[in-house]
Amino acid sequence: MDHNVHAIPDHRRGGSIYGRKVHFNDNTIEIDEEECPHRYEEDLSQLSAPYSQEAIMQTLQARYNAGVYYTKLGSVLVVVNPGDEAVQPQALTCSKPVDSFIKNVVDNAVKQQMENNYSQVVVLSGESGSGKTYTANSALSYLFDKIGGGVGTDCYKHLSSSMTIFRSLGHAHTQSNSDSSRIGYFIETHVTEGIICKTRVHTYYQDLSRVTGLGGAEKNYHIFYQMLAGLSPEEKVKYHLEGYTPSNLNYLHSEIETNSEQDNQRFTAWKTSLSTLGIPFSDIMRLLSAALLLGNVVFQDSDGLELDVQGNDEMKAVAALLGISNISLYKGMATRGRTVKGQVVKTPRSLQAANRNRDDMARALYSRTVHAVTKRANSMKKPLISSTPDSPSIESANISFNQSLNQSVSHHRKGSSHKARGESLIGILDMLGFENIQHNGFDQLCINLCAERVQHFYSTHMFKACQEACKEEGVHLETDINYVDNQPIIELLSLQSSGILSIMDMESLNPKGNVDNFMEKIQSKHKDNKRFSTGSGKLKTFTIKHFCGFVEYNSTEMISANRDELPDDVIGMFSKQTCNFGFLSHLFTSELRQLRDSQRGEKYRLSPKVSNTDHSDHKGTLSQDLQSKMDGLMKILVHSKPHFVLCIKSHSGVSADMKEFSREVVLRQVKGLQIKNTVNIMAGGYPNRMHYKSFNTRYQFLLQGKKKSETKKKLRDSYYTMCKAILEQFLRLMDESDQPYTSATWALGSKHIFLSEAARQLFEKLRLNHQHQAAILFQTCWRRYFHQKKWKTFKLQSEHRNGKYRRKPLPLKTSLYHSMPETMNLDDHLKSAVSKNKDGLKRINSPLNKELLIHQQVQTDNHVSMTSSPHNKLTVFPQTRTMTANYSCDNVRLVQGQMIYVRGFSKTPNYVVADVHGSQIDVPHQLTATYCTQEDAGFWGTDV
Repeated sequence: MDHNVHAIPDHRRGGSIYGRKVHFNDNTIEIDEEECPHRYEEDLSQLSAPYSQEAIMQTLQARYNAGVYYTKLGSVLVVVNPGDEAVQPQALTCSKPVDSFIKNVVDNAVKQQMENNYSQVVVLSGESGSGKTYTANSALSYLFDKIGGGVGTDCYKHLSSSMTIFRSLGHAHTQSNSDSSRIGYFIETHVTEGIICKTRVHTYYQDLSRVTGLGGAEKNYHIFYQMLAGLSPEEKVKYHLEGYTPSNLNYLHSEIETNSEQDNQRFTAWKTSLSTLGIPFSDIMRLLSAALLLGNVVFQDSDGLELDVQGNDEMKAVAALLGISNISLYKGMATRGRTVKGQVVKTPRSLQAANRNRDDMARALYSRTVHAVTKRANSMKKPLISSTPDSPSIESANISFNQSLNQSVSHHRKGSSHKARGESLIGILDMLGFENIQHNGFDQLCINLCAERVQHFYSTHMFKACQEACKEEGVHLETDINYVDNQPIIELLSLQSSGILSIMDMESLNPKGNVDNFMEKIQSKHKDNKRFSTGSGKLKTFTIKHFCGFVEYNSTEMISANRDELPDDVIGMFSKQTCNFGFLSHLFTSELRQLRDSQRGEKYRLSPKVSNTDHSDHKGTLSQDLQSKMDGLMKILVHSKPHFVLCIKSHSGVSADMKEFSREVVLRQVKGLQIKNTVNIMAGGYPNRMHYKSFNTRYQFLLQGKKKSETKKKLRDSYYTMCKAILEQFLRLMDESDQPYTSATWALGSKHIFLSEAARQLFEKLRLNHQHQAAILFQTCWRRYFHQKKWKTFKLQSEHRNGKYRRKPLPLKTSLYHSMPETMNLDDHLKSAVSKNKDGLKRINSPLNKELLIHQQVQTDNHVSMTSSPHNKLTVFPQTRTMTANYSCDNVRLVQGQMIYVRGFSKTPNYVVADVHGSQIDVPHQLTATYCTQEDAGFWGTDV
C-alpha cells in the first residue's frame, strides 16, 4: 500500500511559554520575563526528535514554574497538579475559572457527540492526590455551562447536591492528599438533541476499613468531623453527640488537626444538599451518629460468662438512635445464636468476636447509608447502560479480556454509533488512583486493581490497537513503540482460578479458609512470576510490580475484609418486631426476608449486594462485586470515544511546599503513565485512522467547485481514489502557505487512511476554517437579503431621524380636520385642502404612513374623529409619535424623545389620547411629532 510522507506547514512549537522565554541550562531552568509572542497552547507531540524523558521533564517543569499546569500531548491532556486548589463547600463549584485546556477537552467531546451521536467519555487517570477529582469537577461545571443550561437547571442542582453529599461521605484526609476520594466515580450525563436531559452517578468500591479508624496520618471520612463542627447544640443533644470532640471519639483519633470553620461550612452545604434530593436529614444523622458512637463501646473480659461493657452511656445512646433496646443491642453483638433441634440457643461470644461485630456493625451502617443515598441520587435518572451487568464477568465467560477490548475498540474505530438508542452520553470517569502507603492491605489491593484496569484501557486504545491495525492493513510503522502492557498484572490479580483475588475468594467462601492457606496457595501458583514475590520468614506479605512500581501488601486482614460478613444476630436486631426505626429496617430488607426462612447462625453480606442474582444466594465477596462492576464499566468505555486526561502530582505528601516540583515524584509518574511512548506514537506513529468513506465525507470540501463535481462523478465508486485526490489538493494548499514547516505523515491501508497527530490537527484546522468561512458567507447572504427587503423603510426612517421630513405641526384648530366647515362634505374638504397645500398631499401619501379608509364623520365640539371606510384614503390614528418636549400629567411624566402610542384626538381641543403605562392620558398635540405608523410600530417591537 502507499505510504506517503510529506512536509507540510504548521506553527513550530517550543521556545516560549505563555509569553516567557525559557532557557534550559543543565539542571536549572531560567525564565525571562521579557516580551515574546504569546503561545496559547503547548504540545509535547511537537518536541524535536529524538524524544526523551528528560526533554519531557524539562518542558513540564518549565511550564509548571511559569504557572502553566496543563500541557497538550496531541489529543491527550497532561495535568501537573500543584495541590493548591481551594475546595468549595458546594461540589462542582470551582475556586477559579475553568482552564481553557479543560474547556478544549469538553468542547471536543461535545462536538464529536453532536456530529455522530456517539457516546464520549473523559477518562482521568493518575495516582492518588494527582488532582483527578478537581479536574473532573471543572469539566462537569463547564459541560453544564455549555449544553446543560448552566447552574440554574434542576439537572445541575441535582447532580451538584449528589456530589456534595458523596464528597463528605466518600472523601478523607490521607497521607498524600487532604481531600482524597475513597470512592471511584463514573458520572453519566445523558444528552438528547444537544442538551443534557439527565445524569447518573456510578460508584466503585469504598474504603470501609476507614470507618472504624486508621489513626496516625490518616483521618476518618469528612462527614464525622463536619457533624461535630456543624450541628447546633440542640441537634447535638438530639443525636446524643453533646460533649464529644474528635479527641474523645475512638473512631476519630488522628494526629492531624481539624479545621472547624471549614467543616462547618461544608456541613451546611451537605445538609442543604440532602434537602434538595429529598433525603430525610434526621434519618441519615441517626445512622451516622450511631456508627460514630459505636467506637466508644468497648467489650471487656469479666469474671462471669458475659462480657463487660466500657461505655454504657454510648451503648444506650446507640440503642436509642437505632430504635432498639439496650439489651437487644448487647445480645446482638456479644452473643451468638444457633438452631439446635429446632430451638435457638444463645452462647456468649469471645472478646475479639464481640469487638469485631461492633466494628462490622459500624461499617454496615455506614456502607448501607451511602448505598441508600446513591439509590436516591439516581432514583429519577434512567441509566443508559447498567454498570452492574447480570451476565458473568469477561474472565468467567472464558473470553480474553484483551481480545474483547480490542474487538470493541476496533468496532468503535469503524464508526459505529448510538443513533439507534435515541440518546448518547458524555461521561466523566474519576476512578480511584494508584496508591502505595506505609501499610498496604486489602483496600489498596482493590484500589490498585481499579487503577490497573483503567491504565490497561489507555494502553490498549493508544498503543496496541494502533499497532495491530497497522499490521493488519500492511502499513509500516517507522517508530518502534515499546509500550508496557499491564495485562499480565491484571491476570495475576484477577484471572479465574489462578489469580490472587480468585484464590482469595475461594478462601473467603470456605468457612475454614485462613490467611496461611491463602499465602501458601498464591506462593505455589506464582512463584515463577517475575511480577510477584512473597515476604521472607513468617511475614504474611507479598509484593506486586504494578505499572507505577512495586507495592508490598500485608495479607493479615485480607480474608476477613474480603468476606464482608455480618452475623445474623446483628441483622436480627433490625427486624420490625424489635426495631421501631423504619428506615434502618428498610436498609436490611433483603437480609431480614432471608433470615425468616433460614436457620440461625448464618452470615450475610455487610455491604449491599451488587448483582441482581437469586435472593436466596447471599454469598459472595467484596472483590467479586468490584470485578463485576469494573467489567460493566469497561463495556461502557469500549463502546465510547475516550478523551484521556493524565494527572500527575507535583510532590508527595500534603505538608510539602505547594510550589515544589519534585523531579523524582513526577518522573516516576511520567514513566508509569507511559508519556514518552505516547509522545512517540503521537509524533511518529499513526494514532488516528479513518475509513475511506468517512474521510472523504469529512474532508471533501477540499475539492472545490468544478473539480469537486467532476471528481465525485468520475470516482463515484472509488473511495480510495477520491481520498488520494483530497490528499493531493491538501498538499497544494499547504505548499501555497508561507508558514514554517513541520513533518506530518499519513499512510493508506486496505480499508483505512492512517494519520499522524500533526496531520489530523492540520486537517481539522482546515475544516474548522472552512466552516468559519461558510458561516460568514451564510450570514452575509442573509443580512444582504434582509436589508435589501427593508431598505426603503430603513432609508425613510433615517431621513426622518435626520430631520428631512420633520415639520412643525399646525395648531389643531387650523389643521386639516378642524378647518372644515360643518356643512361641507368630507370629500370636498379634502380636495380643497390638498389643492391649497400640495405638500400635504405628499404627507398623506407618504410610504411611511399607513393608508386607512374613512367611512364616517363625527363632529363633537368642533372636534372631528374619523374611522375606516372603503372609499377614501387618509392617514389617521392609531400611530406612534415621539415627544418633542417634557410633559407631566396625572402623576405621569413624559420626557423628550420618548415614543408614545396615540389612539386618536381627545375631546379636549388641541390634545390627543395616548396610551402610557397601561392608562390613557391627554397629551398636547403640539408637543408630539410623527415617528412611525402602525406598520412601522410593529416592526420596531411596539405593542399596538
